[in-house]
Amino acid sequence: MRLHLPEARRILAENPLPKDVPMSRHLVHDAAEETVYLLQVRSGVLPHYHKTHEELVYILEGEGVLRFGKNRYVLHAGSHLRIPAGTPHGYTNVGSTPTAVLSITRPRLDPADRHELSPGP
Repeated sequence: MRLHLPEARRILAENPLPKDVPMSRHLVHDAAEETVYLLQVRSGVLPHYHKTHEELVYILEGEGVLRFGKNRYVLHAGSHLRIPAGTPHGYTNVGSTPTAVLSITRPRLDPADRHELSPGP
């Protein structure tokens, strides 16, 4: 697995998140074994889980709180975390700028394998 950092940073520089857009997603890499997206998150990502995909997140810029199962983790640039398949997770940006995240799903992402949950407390 590669992090694809040079490509992600190029996409980030060329595609700043507009002020009126809550989130953007740019494909960085797609192969049978994994899909890599660059996410820019202004406020947050609603709680959800993936039945058949693990997700690796790597924070490029910004800071926030990742809800991971029953735990909460404060993340900042350089933080990374593995989210096993079936684990509920969501994110809240607590900084003043959008969070830039590399999201790596293994195996290749199937968009139908995103199951939304109620926001909770």
